[in-house]
Amino acid sequence: IQRLQTVVFLATVASSLTLAAADLAVVEGEKPGELVFVRNSHSVLFRQKREWIWNKLFVEEEKPTPTAYKIGQVKVDGRRYEISGEGANSIFTVDLEGDLFVTKTLDREEKNSYRLTAKMFDRNNMLIERSGEFIVHVTDINDNLPVFAKTFNGSVMERSSPGESL
Repeated sequence: IQRLQTVVFLATVASSLTLAAADLAVVEGEKPGELVFVRNSHSVLFRQKREWIWNKLFVEEEKPTPTAYKIGQVKVDGRRYEISGEGANSIFTVDLEGDLFVTKTLDREEKNSYRLTAKMFDRNNMLIERSGEFIVHVTDINDNLPVFAKTFNGSVMERSSPGESL
């Protein structure tokens, strides 16, 4: 269920970009998810091909990690990626393709979310996109059994009405 929620969320984020600028009009491009920006004062089209598709990611706690597993990806033709923040380059890593991986088992009771920042560089190590901040949420599993101080015994009469005192 968590994977499905993550996939649905990432698809929603990737397909619902908005731009708030007074002198720009936004029209849909030729490819899905591509936006074309038209300046009202000029008849020139500007294309925005890069986009961070990270925003919120979800990782299930206590998931065994014999090997790193992918939880997200940057959708771009960049050359080098960097992440910084809580757990960057230790718990979370990013490869040359822009794929984000978890390398360790996480425990929600210890830490329930990690705030990270991603940067993208071109072949000349020039920053080609604004830093993108994203949060990795650790989802809870029922790993702590309930503990009751005393044992309670009771009975319910057959055909009892809802709300009847016991």
